[in-house]
Amino acid sequence: MRRAGWGVVAALLLSACAKAGAERAVSAPPVVAAAPALVRSATGLGDEGDADFRYVPPLPAASAPIVAPRVGAFRLGGGQEVLVVERPEVPVVHLSLRVNWPSSSYRAEWITGDLLLDTRAPGSTLPLAAVLRSLGVESTLETSPEGAFLGCVLAPDALESVLRALFGVLAREAQVDARGFELKRAVRLVALGAPDLRSRMERRIDESLFAPGHPYRENAEKEEAFLRGLKLEDVQRHREGQLRPEAVSVGIVGDVSVPVVQALLGRIAGAGGAAPSRAAHAAPSTPAATRLARGTFLIEEPGRTDVDVVLTWPIQTPAMSSLPVDEVLREVITQVAWVFVERLLPGAYADRFAAVRWRAEQPLFEIGARVQPENAAKFVLAVQTAMEAMEPEILKGDVLRGLRVDVMKLAAVFLWSSEDLARLLTLLGDTGMTLEQVVATHDGAQLLTLPVLRQRLLSQVGLKEVRVVAVGAVGGGRQGLAALGIKPLTTSKRTVEKVAGAVRP
Repeated sequence: MRRAGWGVVAALLLSACAKAGAERAVSAPPVVAAAPALVRSATGLGDEGDADFRYVPPLPAASAPIVAPRVGAFRLGGGQEVLVVERPEVPVVHLSLRVNWPSSSYRAEWITGDLLLDTRAPGSTLPLAAVLRSLGVESTLETSPEGAFLGCVLAPDALESVLRALFGVLAREAQVDARGFELKRAVRLVALGAPDLRSRMERRIDESLFAPGHPYRENAEKEEAFLRGLKLEDVQRHREGQLRPEAVSVGIVGDVSVPVVQALLGRIAGAGGAAPSRAAHAAPSTPAATRLARGTFLIEEPGRTDVDVVLTWPIQTPAMSSLPVDEVLREVITQVAWVFVERLLPGAYADRFAAVRWRAEQPLFEIGARVQPENAAKFVLAVQTAMEAMEPEILKGDVLRGLRVDVMKLAAVFLWSSEDLARLLTLLGDTGMTLEQVVATHDGAQLLTLPVLRQRLLSQVGLKEVRVVAVGAVGGGRQGLAALGIKPLTTSKRTVEKVAGAVRP
């Protein structure tokens, strides 16, 4: 989700965190003034604007309701769903394609997801990426163990051609381009061999928390071996087992007309046509709860002199995780935690990350950093202190009142952004809600009392469900981590290989 300015709330958070941090010092630094540059740094915000905001009407006041635009929902004969929002003031069309599959391993994520742009529709000599370029379409692709998102920005008169190309590459008869396959495999193998901090720790989390044989753990442990042994002729067989037309959804927002889109969908679908779908979605299917291993996981990597440490909590509201208000609330948690840690441990880490890893079966909230062994326990304690201090010491008074205003404004920007709205349309089935209900939820949230807003914020993660994973020279930090009492304590050792002169975990 795009971030917009946090206004005065960032400064209030800095002030509140500084006060709480001084009282709960882990070796807290002196309180310093919250200069504007520090506010931007602490909140991860820059001065640059958002390219899509040039299509966004002026930001409404916090109390202004958002009027739901004209919406159309259609289902093709094969089960694919297409949702359309008319926004004539936008001179382009934003399209989001979502291909969903059950909780799976690297096979679906990589073959059906990453290779989507390298797939040729039946009868076409060009892969999808080349077709989209020829139509003047800008595209971005994201993949995950549960599915893939393809975002496109296009001219209104190119919509039918783009939809035909997209549905074509999802046909079972479509073929993956051999050159694209080899290139993508090489790129992916390089990324696996030299991952960034977040990628490395996400894999270690999945190896530690999930049971042997679970798809998430398989993805962490076996993806590289699978990719090295994969042959092009295997790809088609895997794709046929992964593609389900009813798991394809498309969101279209911009200078379009609902009746015109229905007509062109009818031409594309042929005899099956495009029938209007019911206004309300069925209740989302909730996967069985995953049992996550508990405690602190120490993973020794010989040759390391530092430690990568991450705290992770299960998200407690998975069905609502994609809604604008809830996304903004989790961003608030991230900002509070990092401002607090900055105050308690200035310059104590070489790298850091904070993320919500969305997965239908078990989304996780993660905060991690690369530190020296003696600072591993201090980092964990600083993050825990920040999370525990939010309700009694930070989320109150002027901070909470400011948050209520800023949360509503940021959620409004999300709903008015054509690109983000197109993506949200493809996720409505997961929440069991319509766009009108999402808008009503947003407007209703503005009436929340401060205690209810605080509780909604704190309910995103269960503080007692924290797990800690530390990787590297964990021997030097073992005593301090064990003293935190996050039990049980599990230790293991990884083999470190040397690849092309570099050390690869």
